[in-house]
Amino acid sequence: MTGRPLIAPSALAAVVEGVPARLVRRLDADPGLALAWSWVEVDGRHEVSTDQGERVILSPSGGVVREVGGLSCTCLLSPRCLHLLAVASVLAVADEVPVEPPAGGEGAAAVIAAEAIEVTSEAQRAAAGALWAAAAAVLAVGLERSGVVLTAELIRAVHGARLAGLHRAAGAGGRLVRQIRELRGVGASFRLDRCVRDLGVLLETTARVLGGEVAALGVGRRTYSAQGNLRLYGILSEPISDPGGFAGVVTTLVDARGRFWTRAEVRPGAAEQATAAYETSAGLGELALVHRELCRSVIQIEGSTGSEDGRLGAGAGVRAVRAGLSSWAEGSVSGLWSVGLREQLERAHEGIEADPGAAGAGLIFVRVEVQGLDGALLVALGPQGEPLLLTAGEDQPLGLSNLRQLARLPGSQLAIIARPEADRPGIFRLLAVGEQSPGVLRLPDAWAGRVNVALDAVVGASLGPAARRTAQEVGVRAALPPDPLAAARRRLNAVALGGAAALPPSALSALEREAAALDRGLMVGGAALLRALGVEAQPRARDLRGALSSAEVADPSASGRAGGAVREALSGASGLAWAWAALSVYVRRFDQRVQLSH
Repeated sequence: MTGRPLIAPSALAAVVEGVPARLVRRLDADPGLALAWSWVEVDGRHEVSTDQGERVILSPSGGVVREVGGLSCTCLLSPRCLHLLAVASVLAVADEVPVEPPAGGEGAAAVIAAEAIEVTSEAQRAAAGALWAAAAAVLAVGLERSGVVLTAELIRAVHGARLAGLHRAAGAGGRLVRQIRELRGVGASFRLDRCVRDLGVLLETTARVLGGEVAALGVGRRTYSAQGNLRLYGILSEPISDPGGFAGVVTTLVDARGRFWTRAEVRPGAAEQATAAYETSAGLGELALVHRELCRSVIQIEGSTGSEDGRLGAGAGVRAVRAGLSSWAEGSVSGLWSVGLREQLERAHEGIEADPGAAGAGLIFVRVEVQGLDGALLVALGPQGEPLLLTAGEDQPLGLSNLRQLARLPGSQLAIIARPEADRPGIFRLLAVGEQSPGVLRLPDAWAGRVNVALDAVVGASLGPAARRTAQEVGVRAALPPDPLAAARRRLNAVALGGAAALPPSALSALEREAAALDRGLMVGGAALLRALGVEAQPRARDLRGALSSAEVADPSASGRAGGAVREALSGASGLAWAWAALSVYVRRFDQRVQLSH
């Protein structure tokens, strides 16, 4: 979408409301209709010519179409026409633009609170309720059938949540909107796992806000304050790729006290933009260091500024000089590898839950012994001999190539920096690797003995004499126990895509068998939530006046619904959304415990 104007959420919602339902249905049948039309920019205005000769004119202000008056069409039905709706629907929404995407992605949050912890404002409760209702409406029909109207309502609710200060929920909602648009053919990077995770975080977080939990609001704009003089040691750089069309790189450094700091370069562009950002100046005062160099340097900064979550400022008063290459084996950096793996994992999950965008959130530092390759995963042995499965990420072809090179070093000792994969228990994303003993890697001196896995190319000449001609294949995953929640994950995915229709009455017998298997595995809570999901997906029994039957009202626990302040606040919301969100939280909590079992 780069080069085209953005559209304000209120403007998109107004366009959708003004177009007749029959034209909305036509666009739902072909969501990417306007993408095939001719787009040109003339004197700051954008003109879109349809295949029938009509012209839609966009008049943005500051790159954003802020109201319905900023769009017009030459056809007789304007502004209630299909052409104007089709064009507006493929524009990126202004609120979707991230100021600076987090390094670690969205992590699993806490279980939905049943009782209020602290009281949030009425405006925030109202915004949370509207956002919950919009997300529940999407879930009821499924992502695949969420057309223009539902998407516009969700966008409006996300915008309202952002204005009310519901930062975490609005962030998850914005990502969900982008994924829905990708699924509808407006983009090409739809990821079901991301979409399901964001929907779960959105429902959970809004429920927690309605329960009065202030911590669920999240963090908005960061303010920068003076940090004095800092001596920082660069440790790694990693790529950032946001589904909304932003990409770049973030570099992590650590100070003498062990506190993490970051500098990021994120701009509009595809995932390939990360490579260019890696060679872009980090912008610390007048210090001319690109990120490839910054992540391997010792930096002395005077008059530094930074935010509470560790983002370094680059104001006019900042003075920075390079004081040589940093080493993973010296000072405060080496201490990062001295902490036990379980303690690191607990800290990683706590950090991701508290603020996934904070510097160092989710990072773990481990010394491992390389075993070989298992499909697209590098297998290593951890400090206690436990197998660690390391991925470079499906969207990182260079990283996968590097994993295959490293798998040619079975038995070699390496130091690594990784992060737990949010939705893949027992798997870690490998971010950086360095030699634990001399001779394992043959790297350029400027690389300071380490590799940023998704950004630096490891070739045969980079490997020491212990390297084999081909990667050693091992079969660790085949020996791992099966996932006891595999059926629950499939049901979550199916309902997210297809809504309540994905669990018709004919599916309940199979779902009962899946729940019974969880009971036998002593996962009674998961079994109850799975059954509740099946019950809530069924049509509700109603009396002649359209009200729920007395049985449904008298015993809500029969359909797996929770009580307490949150349930009362959501009494008018979809029971399906409640059951789906509760099962989603259960699965994410299970994944955390699997990671901690290492």
